[in-house]
Amino acid sequence: MRVRFSALVAFALIASCLLALSSAQDTRLKAGFVYNADLTHLWTYEHELGRHGVASAHPTALLTSVKPSVAEFNLEVSREAFEELIAEGNTMIFSTSSGFEVTAKALAQEYPEISFVQNPSSSSEADNYVAVDARLYEPYYLCGYLAGFMSQTHRIGVISGVQIPLVVTALNAIDIGARDAVPESDTYAVYLFDWVDPRLHQQATHQLLARGCDMILTLTGSTVPDEIVASLSAGSAYSFGFASDFRVLVGPTVLSSAAFNWFAVYDALVQEVLDTGTMVGNRALYPGTAAGAVTFAPMSDRVPLEIQTMVQQREAELFDTPRAHAGEEVIFCGAAIEGALDENGDPVVPEGTDGCLSIDQVQRMVWHLPTVAVIDGAFYYNDVYMDSSSAGYIAMMTVVSIATAFSVLCAIGIIVYHKTPVVHYSSVFFAAVIFVGGFLQYVAAFLYLQRPSDAVCMLAVWFELIGAIVMIAAIVVKNARIWWVFRATKKMTIVKVTNVHLFVCLVAAVGPLLVLLILWTTLDLWGATTVLNPQDLDVDERYLKCASDDENVWFGVSFGYIGVWLLAAAIFSWLTRRFPSVFNESTVIALAVYNIILLEIITLPLVLTMSDQEYAARTILFSLAAMYRALATLSLIMVPKLFVALVTPEKNVKPRIATSRTSRGNTSSKSNNDGYRDAGDARTELDEVVTQIFESSEA
Repeated sequence: MRVRFSALVAFALIASCLLALSSAQDTRLKAGFVYNADLTHLWTYEHELGRHGVASAHPTALLTSVKPSVAEFNLEVSREAFEELIAEGNTMIFSTSSGFEVTAKALAQEYPEISFVQNPSSSSEADNYVAVDARLYEPYYLCGYLAGFMSQTHRIGVISGVQIPLVVTALNAIDIGARDAVPESDTYAVYLFDWVDPRLHQQATHQLLARGCDMILTLTGSTVPDEIVASLSAGSAYSFGFASDFRVLVGPTVLSSAAFNWFAVYDALVQEVLDTGTMVGNRALYPGTAAGAVTFAPMSDRVPLEIQTMVQQREAELFDTPRAHAGEEVIFCGAAIEGALDENGDPVVPEGTDGCLSIDQVQRMVWHLPTVAVIDGAFYYNDVYMDSSSAGYIAMMTVVSIATAFSVLCAIGIIVYHKTPVVHYSSVFFAAVIFVGGFLQYVAAFLYLQRPSDAVCMLAVWFELIGAIVMIAAIVVKNARIWWVFRATKKMTIVKVTNVHLFVCLVAAVGPLLVLLILWTTLDLWGATTVLNPQDLDVDERYLKCASDDENVWFGVSFGYIGVWLLAAAIFSWLTRRFPSVFNESTVIALAVYNIILLEIITLPLVLTMSDQEYAARTILFSLAAMYRALATLSLIMVPKLFVALVTPEKNVKPRIATSRTSRGNTSSKSNNDGYRDAGDARTELDEVVTQIFESSEA
């Protein structure tokens, strides 16, 4: 019993000690850091150095924790990370990316007892919120100054991340520094709209080098450009680092770097909370070189001593001055900003002292100096599409060419035999209209196989859809005339339906689709679209295809309208199925209609759901659909006529109206089931009426 009691006492003492130790730990200030990448990213690495430095400076008073690789601009994900840190007892939150700013500002309103430090940011609206940024453009001015002296081509290339003030001020400062060193210097900039993608950095670097830039400066957290430059022949190009000293990582081809020193900033804020128990919020901090927040890293031994001396003298002239120590602007002044226009196109008017921009103007800078040439960030890709050297392209061009040639030969045959009964009484005019519709679709088939461009893509759609509706509507109105004429002849009535009348109907059929295409072209151009897919493409490639935002809707409505006419064609083919075959083509037209319907059912869902990787198959299907629609229809309509004219000329005679009973040898004058009188072998009054109607219609 005593042993058990002693054990309980010992356990209670141990628990008390642990509780006391835990209570002692809870008295420390807890600070959480939110990063947008892991520690291999140099922007994050510099913040991590700042965190580690602060934690080392206050080992017994500060406890820090980290949330790495939190998705930027995703409010739900970032909020979850911030709230987890708050739930863990952190009363000070350091947000280290512009992508977290919206979340940090919102949470500052919800948690007034928590101190929020947003970096970068230029404005604060809460008593528990401090906006932090650093004048990284100051050491970048010196990088530009050094680059100006070192460049042999006087062309400076800058790879930029996102167009925010932190980046834009650095870019403009590089240009000013280069021109201060050598007035003939030109600055070329590329925006990647990305911070880390290696292939973007690789292609941007090669493009700038191809433009003759032998100085490459990076305003992202990637060392890829520096590594590429390091691999070139000695002395042909040099680079500069961003946020950290890249010389340590890459080597002497990095001439210098513009680096942060976040420890100086974060330590001051932490010390403020440790001393007073709170942080003075609703303020924006913008320290620079004089405050130790940013530094111009040591220069490479590749830089001649006399140039090193000039750069060091320039650094002292600008930043070791009372003006710089007072926090006033020293770069964007006087002639350096002459002729500058802001983001609205208005002249930039300095609001600071001595002809300089105010700090507020600098922190809001998103405009470029007129001497900075900003290059389209999409220019450095190789576009992937079905080019003219591919087997698919060659095969499809061959097939479409053969189909087109075959249809043209058939059309020539129709023209040669246009006065013969088998052609004449089936309407030469509408055979020509149907051929025009088919030919437009052949043109579309060729266009689909070409390199996508806005003009090629939209013209292909216009030719295909207009060709389809012309061809199908012509079949409908042609059969409508047959149906109308033979209905009238039941009572021996002459009804004259001329080609002019039917052409008006044809125009009316095309009109709505024409309006639809105009709206499509105006509101949602089906044009050349590029798609990035790093999983299956090489580093310098992207897909190039025809597409638009609402293409499924436009294609659906267009083919839905054409489908209505297909249905009408099928109905009239059925209604005219028993009419004299020399006038009536219901069988072949029905086959053509069913072919087209089957084609649309199969191909349309396929081409609209194919992935980017299936670009070749998508192109082939678009082209094949247009070609097959034309080939099947034209062949079914023209080939039987040519067969009669060439192979069985004995059947190529002027039409006689005869019923099935007559054809079996019954010459009775009784009426058949359709209401027509049997004619026997002699031409009846009905023969005369019908042939007169069709001859006058064709006139």
